[in-house]
Amino acid sequence: MQPKLHAEAQLALAQAAPTRSCAYLRCANLGGEGGPAAGQGAGSMRCSACRAVWYCGTACSHADWRAGHKRVCKALGAARRAAKEAAAAAAAEAAAAPAEAAAAGEAAGPTAAAAAAAATTAPPEQPSPPQLYASPPRRPWRKVLYERQPHGDAYTAESFLEELVVNATVPQRDYATVAWSTLVVDQQLASVAIVGSASFQLYRGGITARQLLLADLRSAGGSAPPISASGLLDWRQIADGASSLAALAAATGLLSPLLGTLTENVSSDSIIACACLLLLAHLYLHDYHFTAGLTAHLSGSLALGCAVCGSVLIASRLRSPLAVYAQLLLSLELYILGPYCRRQVAAASPAAHAALTAGMAGTAGALLSRHSPLLTSAFGCALAFITLVCPWWLVRIHKFKAAINGPWDEAVPRLSQRVRAQLARPL
Repeated sequence: MQPKLHAEAQLALAQAAPTRSCAYLRCANLGGEGGPAAGQGAGSMRCSACRAVWYCGTACSHADWRAGHKRVCKALGAARRAAKEAAAAAAAEAAAAPAEAAAAGEAAGPTAAAAAAAATTAPPEQPSPPQLYASPPRRPWRKVLYERQPHGDAYTAESFLEELVVNATVPQRDYATVAWSTLVVDQQLASVAIVGSASFQLYRGGITARQLLLADLRSAGGSAPPISASGLLDWRQIADGASSLAALAAATGLLSPLLGTLTENVSSDSIIACACLLLLAHLYLHDYHFTAGLTAHLSGSLALGCAVCGSVLIASRLRSPLAVYAQLLLSLELYILGPYCRRQVAAASPAAHAALTAGMAGTAGALLSRHSPLLTSAFGCALAFITLVCPWWLVRIHKFKAAINGPWDEAVPRLSQRVRAQLARPL
């Protein structure tokens, strides 16, 4: 919307506010002691600047001033003064009309004065008899579509302004809750940092392929097992996950010699740049609060594809097939198996969820500190920004949100659990 049209719409809404008991649209006292009309009820007070709108208290007055009344206060005051002056002028003209008529009668003579006196003493006219076929009263407007109503398409009900509510469906955000929800982002960022730093250490010779492969096997064996709704171990899911992990590990081992020679004719700078871009895209597109699966949505599928492609590009610069296998196995464990295990830990215990986040962040920081203190500092600043600054910024700007909900909003169907389950089934 253009600024001029937005200002005009805001002024029109403010001009309609004097008919309300409280001009603040988010006020919840419209049906209480404030009364249905402006200026009624205990605690009613008027704006001291424009004196055109009423509020049920000081809190609503201050809140409406910040919400936008300060932009239209002068215009409302000028309109009120103009209306008051017009009413005073009309009253003066009405008071002067009898005097002018009497003066004109005196100037015209006794005949005109007698006629005026006869007109004033004439008996009132008899009311006309009532009509035999009077039109029936109009039915009140109802917000339905299945019946005909004697109203036009552009009809606006009298309760339209009373049903306007600001931020009716906007949830209230708490800093601690938002900060706690960022731990999954910290875990995924730590996973990317662990894969990148372990691959660099493997390329430089800081760790051997056998050591990394042993760490992969330990992390796979210590993964959180799936737990059913009753709180017991789901052995069927454990067996399915173990078989899938074994098949994935076998396929990775068979493809390791081929993947190690995938980018022999490409420079290392190009490979590192492409891998970094793919991992950044993975962090941006990853579904951090998935319910059904990582690839249930398009963004989750793209995120997983970016992570796997980035890991393959990094593994193609390693020297031996065993190193390629160890690096790819670590990447697949952290990018595919890791989110499910971390979700199980978060559901089991909040303390374990926080401890796991701290452990992953500490491991990533220890690996990064071996070859670049600058990257370690950048990683720590990124964690602090995500965990502390971003929630504060989100909670702070949330109070400036102004979403007006009214009777024009589209209806949202409420489906039962059975219908939702039927719609969720694959075709």
